[in-house]
Amino acid sequence: MVIDFGYVLKNLDGVGLIDHDSDGNVVPLTLGRVAANALISPVEKENGADKVRKYGLALKVYNNKDVELTPDEVVTVKDTILKVYAPMICGQAAALLK
Repeated sequence: MVIDFGYVLKNLDGVGLIDHDSDGNVVPLTLGRVAANALISPVEKENGADKVRKYGLALKVYNNKDVELTPDEVVTVKDTILKVYAPMICGQAAALLK
């Protein structure tokens, strides 16, 4: 399935959330940035193979718009975001990754 990882997440007022790039510049907080950051964050009871697989997924979705993912990859991205982020992000990510 193709997921729009370029989608800009919003606050409760519908205003786009922001992030900062590696140079400190303000950039939109996209589903891809959130997914990549979650995928490279440590999660309890994760083995080395899972970490390597998640790193590959992070590279696939970071700064990309329409990305083709398998159903298993979608579940991995969604579950990881739900473990790492707060409700504002989780609610939107869950709706986008169905």
